[in-house]
Amino acid sequence: MTEDLGAGWHRLHPLSPLIQGGGLLSGLLGIAVLSLVTADGYEAFVYQLVVAAGFVVAGLVRWLVTRWKLDGATLRIETGLLRRDSRQLSMTRIQAVDVVRPLLARVLGLASLQIRLAGAGKGDDRLAYLTLGEPPGCGPCSSPGTTVLTRPPRNPPSGR
Repeated sequence: MTEDLGAGWHRLHPLSPLIQGGGLLSGLLGIAVLSLVTADGYEAFVYQLVVAAGFVVAGLVRWLVTRWKLDGATLRIETGLLRRDSRQLSMTRIQAVDVVRPLLARVLGLASLQIRLAGAGKGDDRLAYLTLGEPPGCGPCSSPGTTVLTRPPRNPPSGR
């Protein structure tokens, strides 16, 4: 089922927290297995399970409070639970959009968009991770070299 990108708010892909914390979770899993083998009791293992569950909950909350919307000629990205951050990126100021696909994201058919604005020193924004083909204004972003948003023409050609 394809949604209209201009209609309402959208969330990142539900597997985004898994991909973003993939390295961290694998490290925590390694520590948990090592401590299970070397520990005398189960208290340390339970403690590490609680810490891992805390990271999972934090990733889930981050996913729940991040949303984006394509509003005419503006891409809006809102994040944050305690401190809301709302970015409005004008399509005319977007200089480049890099489609980044790490190994785990590639396996799951997802892509991260890194958006660079013209005239902004540190103004990079990121939508990580979207289903391939879903990125706003990209059309089908199936080719790894896709780096530019397709913009509607400013002055449509007249019928002359």
